[in-house]
Amino acid sequence: MLQVLVQKQAQQVIQLIILVKNMNNIYKDNFLNTDQQDSLKDYVDEQAVSGQADVDVGDGSNFSEGEAVIIYDGEGGYESAVIDSISSNVLTMTANLTNTYPEGSYIGKYLGYLDTTNLKYQRLLAPDLGDGSDGAFTSSGDVTWSAEKNYTSITILSGHTITISANVAIKCQGTIDVQSGGILSAKGQGGAGGTGANGTSFGSATDGAGTGGGKTPVYSGSDGRAGGGGGGFSANGSDSTGAVDNAEGVGGTLYNDAELTTFTTAYLDGSGGGGGAEWGAVAGDGGAGGGTIRLSCLNLIVAGEIDCDGVDGLVAGRIGGGGGSGGTIFVQALLSLTITGTVHSAGGVGGNGDSDGGAGSTGRIRIEANKIIGTSTPTYATGYDTNYTAFTKHGFYHTAEIKTLNEIVTANAYIKQEIARSANIAGATSSGQKDVIVDDASVYNAGDKVILIEDEKMELHEIDSIYSNTLTLVDNLVNSFTASGDALGIDNYPSVSIEPVGDDESQVAMILQTVENLGDDIWYFTYSKTVRIDNTPASGEAGVRLVGRVRLQGKDNDTTDINLTEINWSFY
Repeated sequence: MLQVLVQKQAQQVIQLIILVKNMNNIYKDNFLNTDQQDSLKDYVDEQAVSGQADVDVGDGSNFSEGEAVIIYDGEGGYESAVIDSISSNVLTMTANLTNTYPEGSYIGKYLGYLDTTNLKYQRLLAPDLGDGSDGAFTSSGDVTWSAEKNYTSITILSGHTITISANVAIKCQGTIDVQSGGILSAKGQGGAGGTGANGTSFGSATDGAGTGGGKTPVYSGSDGRAGGGGGGFSANGSDSTGAVDNAEGVGGTLYNDAELTTFTTAYLDGSGGGGGAEWGAVAGDGGAGGGTIRLSCLNLIVAGEIDCDGVDGLVAGRIGGGGGSGGTIFVQALLSLTITGTVHSAGGVGGNGDSDGGAGSTGRIRIEANKIIGTSTPTYATGYDTNYTAFTKHGFYHTAEIKTLNEIVTANAYIKQEIARSANIAGATSSGQKDVIVDDASVYNAGDKVILIEDEKMELHEIDSIYSNTLTLVDNLVNSFTASGDALGIDNYPSVSIEPVGDDESQVAMILQTVENLGDDIWYFTYSKTVRIDNTPASGEAGVRLVGRVRLQGKDNDTTDINLTEINWSFY
């Protein structure tokens, strides 16, 4: 059972301090300095294979020789490494890699986000890749998706078009591969175009549907005619041209923003163009707006086409309808996105007659991935909120490195964390048993560490398995708990190493000693570990390296922040 300490107020400054006994220097990484931390993250540019020491990165200038870094595959595989030398964008490590890391994997000293406004260090948020319940998908012809999908992989073959007809999430635990000649489309799946005048009267034309639907002309004379306005989205739609004896059809208005702040169908789908009108004659209908394509996946490869365009306005008689606007393409890739084909969300053109319809606006494209190759039309937006063009399931933070000649070092880590995952104990649980029923077990993974707490009783356990809302623990309970108790998830995992400079960076897990409740969901964890090197460096050698590391681990595919509010280290 863990020791319960006296409660005290949380500190208001985030800092990491390394203290070394018998040394005069205090080593400090100041979390308030965003320039220091946020630039120290990059991606693996080509697959790094186990058994080799070289790692190609996007920008070698982000790193320094002798620096300890984390290499992380975005899912669960990671290791520490020390940079021996740098040649352009190739980092050569002091030891060969233990694991293989695919293109787009993460590498850096810090893999997380520094929130200096709220004084927190956070991991990047992971996209929801779904549960894979729909299995692997390979196209066998044209098909339409109108409900959420949860695939393990998606392959769209040449000659096949997959149409997404509604604002639904397409989730994939592996790679989405749109092969050359294959198409993923939401063209024309947004707001409907307006109807052109049907010949009985000028006023029978209608506006385009959608938040920025194009407008029909305003009648001002018995011989009047004009095209419909284009649908708006990322900009105003264009007005029609060539009106006679009445005002032009007006383009629809801009809405939402590049960040896609308003995430409802009405603000993601493109808008329809307005119908054209002519007194006593037929006129062209407006084109429909593009729909919404939402993809979350491990990797996305587009050798074919992703099409979210608006539809062109039609021409009937002498009058054109307005073009529909493009829709929304929103991609969240845990690792990489490669575009060698085309990704577009263009507006439809207005119908071309004696009076032309207005053109629809372009849509919006937002892409978040660790590595992005290729372009889109319009150019994609990226890097909003805490994402910084990347997502992770875990986050990592390395301490500064210090040198000492000590053969044996005891390291203590003091970590304050805002608890993000917790559940209430749902019924009486007796000592000597392993099963604990909670009100929501979905916040945990098997293998997670949890704290069971009720009044002065507190125990640390590892979850062996989960069935429904029952947590089966590895070890039996020491105490009995009632429905007044809680199960708190631990998301911080510190480790430490002491190795001769130039050797592989070998991290050893630290042991949790005490837990303290500071109030306001802030908990204080104390860890300790004594480590020993195999040999003392000879006189004149550089000494040994002390490096601490904290890993932030949430539930798989969890999009909840994990926040550390303070990390302190002491070595002696």
